[in-house]
Amino acid sequence: MLLILCAALLCLLSIVGLRQGFVSGGRVALEGFDGLGVLTGFVLSCGAALLFGPINGLSVILALLLHEAGHWLALRIIGRGDATFRLFPALNPEIHDSFDHDGEATFHALMGPGLAVAPMVLTLALTLALQDLAPGAADFLAALTFSLCLLNVLNLLPFRLLDGGRTIEAVARVLSPSVHYLAVASAVAGLGLAGLSTGLPWTYFVAALGILGLLLRPSRPRTHAMSAREAGLAFAAWCALLATHVSGGALIVTATL
Repeated sequence: MLLILCAALLCLLSIVGLRQGFVSGGRVALEGFDGLGVLTGFVLSCGAALLFGPINGLSVILALLLHEAGHWLALRIIGRGDATFRLFPALNPEIHDSFDHDGEATFHALMGPGLAVAPMVLTLALTLALQDLAPGAADFLAALTFSLCLLNVLNLLPFRLLDGGRTIEAVARVLSPSVHYLAVASAVAGLGLAGLSTGLPWTYFVAALGILGLLLRPSRPRTHAMSAREAGLAFAAWCALLATHVSGGALIVTATL
C-alpha cells in the first residue's frame, strides 16, 4: 500500500509540475478526430491487438498515446500554445526542424519518456498489489507497464532519428563528440547482452541499426547550442530516464515470471 501511495503522490507531483502545459495556450487543439483519423486509429488498434494480442495491443496503444502527450505538453510549456495533440501517434518530422535552440529540442525529446515515468511507477505498484486480489487487472497493468518501459527504452536509445539520439547529439555538440560514440557503444553492448540473455533476435537488428547510424553523415545543426551546464543537465536527465525505464522493465518481468 505504501508503494501505491508513493506512486500516486509522484503522479500528483508530475501533474502539478506540468500544470503550465495543461493551462497555457487556451483550448486543446486535437487532430485526427475526423472520420479518417478515427478509422486509422481503429485499424492501428486492431492491428496491434492481432499482432500482440488484445491486452498487449491495447497497452501498446495507450503507451504510445502517453508518450505523444509528453511531447505535446513540452511544446505548450515552451510557449507553443498551438501545439496539436493527435488522436494516434504519428511521425511528425517537421516539429524537430522547427526549434531555434538545442535546449528546446532536447526538452521536447525527453518529455515523451519523461511523462511516462510516474504512470509507469503507478502501474508497476498496482500490478504487484493486485497479483493475488485481481489477477486479470494485474495482467493488464503488467502489460501496460512493460509497454511503457519497452517503448521508452527504445525511444531513448542514442541512435539517430530517435529522441535519445537527438538528445545525445545535442549534448555531444557541446561537451565532446566522444560522448556520442560512447553512448552508442554502450547501447549496442547492452542490446547484445539482452539478445544473449533473452534469445530475441530483434535486439541484434536494433543494435545493427545503431552502428549503421554512426556511418551516416550527420546533418548540419541549424539550432543554437546549449551551454555546458544545460548539456550536462540534459545528459543526466537522459541517463536517469533510461535507467528508470530499464529498471521498471526488469522489475515487471521479474515480478510476472
